[in-house]
This record gives sequence, C-alpha cells and structure tokens, in this order.
Amino acid sequence: MTAPNEPRINSFKKVFPSIVKVQTSHGSGTGFLTNLLHRFLPDVLSIGITCNHVVQKQEGTVYVVIPGNNMYTPFRFLVVSRLPYCDLAFIGIVTSHIDLRGFAPNLSQKSPYDLFGEEVGTLGFPDVADIQAHPSALRGIVSSIVDYQWLKLIQTDIMVHPGCSGGPLFLTSTGEVVGVVASRDVRKQFFGQVEVPTNFSFAIPINYVIDSLMQSRPSSSFRSNLENLMKQG
Repeated sequence: MTAPNEPRINSFKKVFPSIVKVQTSHGSGTGFLTNLLHRFLPDVLSIGITCNHVVQKQEGTVYVVIPGNNMYTPFRFLVVSRLPYCDLAFIGIVTSHIDLRGFAPNLSQKSPYDLFGEEVGTLGFPDVADIQAHPSALRGIVSSIVDYQWLKLIQTDIMVHPGCSGGPLFLTSTGEVVGVVASRDVRKQFFGQVEVPTNFSFAIPINYVIDSLMQSRPSSSFRSNLENLMKQG
C-alpha cells in the first residue's frame, strides 16, 4: 500500500538532481537543467534555466550534486540568451567529462489554466544557505492564473525566499515541471508598489519558457555564445 505522502516525496527526489546553485561575482540564485536542446548540442554542453537577474554577470559557476558522492561539483557557465522583460535567462554549462543529460526533469504539457488547485513544489537555495547545503523544499497550491499584459503567470501560495527564484515549479503528484519561479522583483515589476502578501508568489509557465528557448536557438547571438563557450571550455 502506498503511503499518502509517497508520491509527493518521490516528486522532490525526481527533481532534485536537476537543481543547480548559480554563482556569479554579483550574487547567487537557483536554476535547473533541461534536455530541450540536447539533440543540437555536443555531449560536453548542457543548458540550464534561471532568472535573468540571477546572472547579471555574463558568466560564472553552477554547482551540481553528482549522484553517489553527495557533494557539489562546480561547472563553468555562460549566458547564451536573455529575456529581461520576463526575467528569464538560459545558460550554457560546460560539463566536460560528466554527462548531465539524465539529470533534467520532465516538463508538463498542461495548460496553465489546468493547474488551478493543484499541489506544487519547488526547490531552491535561500540566501542564508551555504553552497554545500542541499536546496530547501517548499510546497503549496496553484491559487490562480494571473493575466499580465501578454503574459500569464502561475500564482501560488508558496513563500519564496530570496535566492530561490529561477528554480522549477513542479507538480508534487508527478514531478513534472510546470513553471520557473519568479523573483520578488518581478512581482513588483508586474504589480508596481502594491503591497503583496509574503505567501504569494508567481511562476512563469513552462510552455512559454519552452517556446522562448526554441525561438532563441536559431539566433546568431545564441550560436555565437555557444561557440565562445566551447572555445573557452
């Protein structure tokens, strides 16, 4: 017989290997790995998703827990594409001798409107956490879908701490990623100076993130950034 909490616990375990600590000279935040472009890339490169404000510097280091040793392994990254208007960024990660392709989580095909009332979770690195600490696990429910101009945002009741933005929002029933956790600054950007409760957060739907990444891939700047990353790696 399956314990009531087992699917939820398993979802966090599924997503955990994909979580990366993003570190630059400017600061740090959270990101996660994706397999979306692996068929276009050499084995020594992986793509990560994070928030644009986390990677204001063009390059830095990501820390990934390699299964089996429970320690964080550093990899160099370079920003390959930015979408500042929605605070998204895609980073190329030089993985050299370690293949990270099996670490990426599955992505949900659900429309944001089908998520209403679903329990969701996220994993991230609060600013108080040491680099060697595991990410914090948080959960809540999707309380609404907010229309803001042309962009739809997933609203949850998760209290997102500074440092956790850029992490994945995922269904605790399956571990499938449904969005990218937005920062508090984005919340202010979208809603101005209106006071918003602390247990009130937003995520950018993963279907928008997928479309943005696939549209970025053919651009000359995306290709040149990947080429520079390979040369420097």
